Amino acid sequence: DGGDGGYNELASGAAPGTFEAGNYDYKDLLSQINTGAGWELYWDDNAQASYVYNAEQDIFSSFETTTSIALKAEWADAMGLGGMMFWDLSNDATNSPDSLISAAFRSMVLEEDLAEIEADSSLPDPIVIGGDGEIGPLPL
Repeated sequence: DGGDGGYNELASGAAPGTFEAGNYDYKDLLSQINTGAGWELYWDDNAQASYVYNAEQDIFSSFETTTSIALKAEWADAMGLGGMMFWDLSNDATNSPDSLISAAFRSMVLEEDLAEIEADSSLPDPIVIGGDGEIGPLPL
């Protein structure tokens, strides 16, 4: 993969998934990343999105983190939106510092800093590719 997690590479077919091909449970991938099972976390600064890649299995998956959700919550708040939509709440890491819903609440309602939310996450710092190489606010 050249050390960039398959960035700009072609894909073919669906990855195995947790419940069905192509669909991973957030909690499953979170566990895989944190146990060192070959998954690396990336931040694509051009797309302003996170993803995971497993070079051994040659699997790429988009992946939300508390950082990406907090950034989206900041953006939604700046745009005057009253909330955010989440699909499938049962996949969230409930009662965990990696809860996506909690990250949105902390950012949008409690107005906590991105740095505070990032610091509580169990995830490793992502490998940043593209853009200016920094994770920062989404463009308005």
